[in-house]
Amino acid sequence: TSGGSSTLPWSYAGRIRSLDYKTVRYLGHYHKLQALAALGLFDEQALMVAGVSVSPRNVAHALFQSHLRFANDPDLVVLRVESLGKKDKREVVLVHEMMDHKDTATGLTAMMRTTAFSVSIVAQMIADGSIEKKGAFPPEMVVPPAKMIHELGRRNILVKKTWKE
Repeated sequence: TSGGSSTLPWSYAGRIRSLDYKTVRYLGHYHKLQALAALGLFDEQALMVAGVSVSPRNVAHALFQSHLRFANDPDLVVLRVESLGKKDKREVVLVHEMMDHKDTATGLTAMMRTTAFSVSIVAQMIADGSIEKKGAFPPEMVVPPAKMIHELGRRNILVKKTWKE
């Protein structure tokens, strides 16, 4: 996934031993898209086809929009973060979990909600002074986690926190 762990390995270098990030899609998803990319279907540079200039990427977008609608499949975004470490000299695991579904009242998909709401919350934190640093920084370095989780909850995106020993 593009951007997945992003800057985390550099931000936490020397402070954590390992970092793993996975995006789960349906079986075979990656290989199918890899084959389409190898054919050039996602290229932006236009080609001449039957005397008409077309962008393969625009064609792919139009085809995906018209043929990949899953109206009867539930929309779902799941996030799970496991942090292993020590608390009070004991080995523990801190787990954060979030599941979000499409909001049928607004029509916003889970991906729209979890992506756009997070970005909006960060912009509001900059505006209200919760994020004080000026310039470009990775989110993990400037976004107050507890406030982010609280603000997501206000938008009915609930992040559950549990400890395992």
